[in-house]
Amino acid sequence: MKKLLSFLFLTACTFSSHAQDYVDSVAKKTCECVEKIPQDLQKDGAYAQVGVCMFQSFNKQEKEFFQKEFNLSFTNGKDGEKIGGILGASMMTQCPNVIMKMSAVVNKGVVSGSASGVISKIDSDFFVMFSLRERNGVTSKFIWLNQIPSKIDLPNTYQSLLGKNVEFKYESRDIFDPKIGEYRQFKVLTDIK
Repeated sequence: MKKLLSFLFLTACTFSSHAQDYVDSVAKKTCECVEKIPQDLQKDGAYAQVGVCMFQSFNKQEKEFFQKEFNLSFTNGKDGEKIGGILGASMMTQCPNVIMKMSAVVNKGVVSGSASGVISKIDSDFFVMFSLRERNGVTSKFIWLNQIPSKIDLPNTYQSLLGKNVEFKYESRDIFDPKIGEYRQFKVLTDIK
């Protein structure tokens, strides 16, 4: 019985090592491809190029192995994200400099900051837009697009913030404005205190 358990344990360890070899092989090829991506791409273009690099880095045997070993399909979007996560984790050890380069491309042009003051107006047409009057008298607008880590139950109480002192943390992002037919910069909330 002990021999059987030892054999199964060693087989499992070898199999895991074998799987990691496949992952590392594809990650290395992905790193080489990603390194060639121009740094002047916009964020969405950079993401797309990384995905293309990952997909092109698989040979037939590696693709079949991934489908069998991880039970992931290359034609399913959610599985594609999982495959990207598996490769991304390996890429962090294979080519951290390439990951840092792509991080700079993706975060290029993103400016973050903070502002504090009194909320003077809340618009909720399609997204919630807070107007914040800062202490220096300047009023700025902040858009709430996604979930924000906060002690405030924002979805249920954001209307009650009118007239209250708050501190906003934000990132400036280019978002398409259909009213003017072009991209413009919005201050997107990342935190509220």
